Amino acid sequence: MKITELVGIKQDLATASYTDVLQQKGFVALGSGSFATVWAHPDLDYVLKTFKASDTSYLEWLAACRSNQQNPFIPQFISSKPVQVVPGILAIRMEKLTPATAEAKPILDKLEDVINEVTIDADRPTSSARTISRIIKESYPALADYAVANKGLIPAISLIADIINNGSGVNDLNVSNIMMRGQQMVFTDPV
Repeated sequence: MKITELVGIKQDLATASYTDVLQQKGFVALGSGSFATVWAHPDLDYVLKTFKASDTSYLEWLAACRSNQQNPFIPQFISSKPVQVVPGILAIRMEKLTPATAEAKPILDKLEDVINEVTIDADRPTSSARTISRIIKESYPALADYAVANKGLIPAISLIADIINNGSGVNDLNVSNIMMRGQQMVFTDPV
């Protein structure tokens, strides 16, 4: 699937930076990190995420997301796969989400701790759902109640831990990489 927002501006992309071209076409950067920027346009009901093609951990996260679209903690992508914008930069369409609420912060801090605990020893990965459930029950009782009420949480944590334990990324689950779909937390870029 082509990213139609960029159709007709290839010539512009060849002569100017892609960020300048997106801004000239009405896109606004909502946020950025070391490897990516999320862009919104007033005429679109989704966002365009541009990211470095060298960000293999995000590419692995995208693959995990595509295989787990039924999990409510996983972002929904409008594009079936990323496309090249310019050499070294890819883009993908993603559902438009809102920033995490202050009420979610205590849960977010505990999630970050859980992932650190299950990925601490790469020689002995502990990302199985059973192990994650046990760790949460033993060490994070408030999070255990949340996990019972939100069945997709443990599998989502397991996906993140698998990517980290495979050596493809580091834990980047924090308030800037968790967004909200209504009252539902969504892990947009946790590795």
